[in-house]
Amino acid sequence: MRDQVADNFEWDTVMWPYSEEFETRWTAVVFGNGYGIYTGNEHKDLAWDVIKFLTTTPEVCDIDAEFGVPALQTYQNDSGFIEDYLGCDPFNKQVFVDTLESATIYYSVGVWAQVNDVAVDQFNQCIEGKIDFDSAIETISQQGQEIFDANRMG
Repeated sequence: MRDQVADNFEWDTVMWPYSEEFETRWTAVVFGNGYGIYTGNEHKDLAWDVIKFLTTTPEVCDIDAEFGVPALQTYQNDSGFIEDYLGCDPFNKQVFVDTLESATIYYSVGVWAQVNDVAVDQFNQCIEGKIDFDSAIETISQQGQEIFDANRMG
């Protein structure tokens, strides 16, 4: 699309809009990488050293920066990261760092599977005539929200 618009349009990135109705900024979904150490690991200290290397070294942040915003905040705020456009035209890269303040996680497949189980159960009860449709929707909504709330981070 950019080739079609060419230089007839000035491109950039901006923060998500602020919702006056809900008194909050719209949120972006953030995906992140996590690391863990198996409790039965015989080399926990070495495993921890690997995790520290993968999350705190500029060399790894340089690689992460090619795919998104590195987790290390000192790297995020460094002008070397902000001003490196990876061969693209300059754009407001700071907005991606700033978006993290209002971002939300994407619930894992396991969380959605729990909600799906509730929905299937309620749907089956509707088919069997045990409950009406409105009751099923109300239960799915209530229990689904409880599942999301129980799995909310931050």
